[in-house]
Amino acid sequence: MRALLTPEIAPRMGVVLFRPGSELMPLFMQGRVLLEPEPEQFSSFASGAVPAVSQPLADDPAVRDVFCNESVIYRAGGLDSLESWLLRGNG
Repeated sequence: MRALLTPEIAPRMGVVLFRPGSELMPLFMQGRVLLEPEPEQFSSFASGAVPAVSQPLADDPAVRDVFCNESVIYRAGGLDSLESWLLRGNG
């Protein structure tokens, strides 16, 4: 579950409050929550639940063998090359 929320800030108290609504409260009852700045592409989204991220190709059983094939990984530059590419923010 993901959410885009607008904070209410009480700077003198050092407190930040969120009003997620009842449908998003389970997000905060699981322990810790990751907070990060709003991505630019979310600027037009209303506050509330955000659609889950999906990776259709990664979930497609027809191509799973391709992603796991050692010769495909090798020809694509190997795991180090893939990791470097992902860390640059391309993936």
